[in-house]
Amino acid sequence: MRLGPVLLLPIVVAYGTQTADEKPFGGKNFARLTLKRRIDALVEQGGVAAETEDLYRRLESLAGGADRYRMSAVDLVLRAPYRLYGMAESFAEGFEPKPLGKTPDDWLRGLLQQLAFVGDWSVEYSNFRGPERRRLKTGIEPEAHLDQIQAILEHVGVMREESIGLLSDEERQTVSDTWRGIGEQFEQHVHLHSDDDPTRYRRNQTLLRIAERVNRAPMLAGAEGLAELLDPDYLEALSRDLERAGLDLDAPQVLARDTPHGRILIAGRADNWHQSGSCAVLIDLGGRDFYSNNQASTVEESNAITTGAALILDLDGDDAYESTHEGAQGAGVLGIGVLVDYAGDDSYIGTRWAQGVGFLGVGVLIDVSGNDTYRALTLSQGVGLWGVGALLDAAGNDRYEANRASQSVGMAGGVALLLEQGGDDGYYCKGRWKTGYGTDGIFEGWGQGCGVGFRQDASGGVALLIDDAGRDRYEAGNFSQGTGYYFGLDALFDRGSEGDVYIGSRYDQGASAHQAVGYFHESGGDDDYTTRNAVAHGLAWDQCVTMFIEDSGDDTYKGGGFSLGASAHNAVCIFWERRGEDTYLHPALGRAGGNDYHGGTSLSVFVEGGGGRDSYVGEDRNGSESSAPEHGFFVDG
Repeated sequence: MRLGPVLLLPIVVAYGTQTADEKPFGGKNFARLTLKRRIDALVEQGGVAAETEDLYRRLESLAGGADRYRMSAVDLVLRAPYRLYGMAESFAEGFEPKPLGKTPDDWLRGLLQQLAFVGDWSVEYSNFRGPERRRLKTGIEPEAHLDQIQAILEHVGVMREESIGLLSDEERQTVSDTWRGIGEQFEQHVHLHSDDDPTRYRRNQTLLRIAERVNRAPMLAGAEGLAELLDPDYLEALSRDLERAGLDLDAPQVLARDTPHGRILIAGRADNWHQSGSCAVLIDLGGRDFYSNNQASTVEESNAITTGAALILDLDGDDAYESTHEGAQGAGVLGIGVLVDYAGDDSYIGTRWAQGVGFLGVGVLIDVSGNDTYRALTLSQGVGLWGVGALLDAAGNDRYEANRASQSVGMAGGVALLLEQGGDDGYYCKGRWKTGYGTDGIFEGWGQGCGVGFRQDASGGVALLIDDAGRDRYEAGNFSQGTGYYFGLDALFDRGSEGDVYIGSRYDQGASAHQAVGYFHESGGDDDYTTRNAVAHGLAWDQCVTMFIEDSGDDTYKGGGFSLGASAHNAVCIFWERRGEDTYLHPALGRAGGNDYHGGTSLSVFVEGGGGRDSYVGEDRNGSESSAPEHGFFVDG
């Protein structure tokens, strides 16, 4: 099936998604925030119902814009701000252990299916998907195994071609030659139009236009086609069949074949150095291995796109994945890259676009067990740009380190996920680039759950950072930890019951700026919130919607200017502390305004509902209510 031409109409929000006259997410009715009735009562009692309705209309008018990368999730929230709660929670529920399944093959299927839902591509995705589950044959000769693997690669190639079939050979070469320029500019400034290199600016504008005609749904279906190879029962049977055939399972190369879709290699249980050439499929049976080849990426050391799909399955051992080129360790650049490491304490080191990255494609990294370390410079650890990037770590005490734009970043037309299922984990995203605001000692961040667009050029994507358990520590620079920017949507969920530490800088821990959406949900524990600068712990600035929800625990907020349920310039911010005896070390709570950008008003609601004795700066505010101009509300009790 070849898709027809794309009409450049303003009502189209992205290739492969609903148009303005269709219902997003199949018409699913997401639950509203239960606090909505209380907010309505506050607004009515405060005599500002008419101004607040005007605010909602102003936000609704931003939905359905002419930008072709606009995500359905963002438009839905702009039209119905209180549906953000149900939508974000529905996104996260799909990544819980039960719906994902118990084995890596099911995890990959479950991840891709839910990521398609988050991107609102489910209908098209289902049209391209193969059977829900099909087991590969075992008890066969080695060459027959290679035949099966090659057939899978052929199917994946068909799906990739379906995805990029509207692109000419010249356009595909343009992507291969110029894709790195977006990252280079993003390091200097998040706005593409601020580029001081005119050649790079023109190339990036060309990429924007090319990306409009890539359909993400069949690319996702192609990635799911690789799931058959991830089945642990199949991989165990494969080893038996190879040994029964008399092959040496300790040899560096047990079995190999060159195919039109790339090289298939099955490597032995000895310690291997995988360094020469690209592999489309590399199955390593064990050992302490070092990977310096393409590492489950469609690009290699030259940074050119060399294959349409790449898969690594490493079955055992403490392994090291190190890349000096951009695009590695589960990176799909105009294609599909999947890396699955089944066991061991592993180390991943990359530069840009590494560790679960989809750039006009699909990139997935799954680490099944062990205490692992992920390091990169920028644009890594779950990043989607006109595609889908996901990193799933299923167990262990893990460490994530980067300098910028990493740990779940949803860029234009993209969906990003970092999913941590267990252990005490550390996240660090700052330390190299000084903030664009010029503040001494403050770094850029743009990570740990950041949906970010290219202002004036392309709306942002959707970013989800989900940590299921453990005592975790998050530290990042500006625009991080559940922060959206320019029609991007982000959500950070920490579901553990232990005390966690959050250290931000400016725009962090549930924030949004410039027509964006922010969502932050902490489930439990005595948590500590710090910002090095300001605007944190629930903030919406300039036609935005933000929700900050803390379920339980005795929490401490160290604040900063314009934080803790603050909004300005036609924005809505809800801060809700549901239970616990909490400490607020900043006096201004539930502030709203000014609104000089657009006129009108904003809405800030700070609700402390714990019922215990909370600590406030300057006065005892337990059991009190108050309001502030244009329009802010404070409620304790």
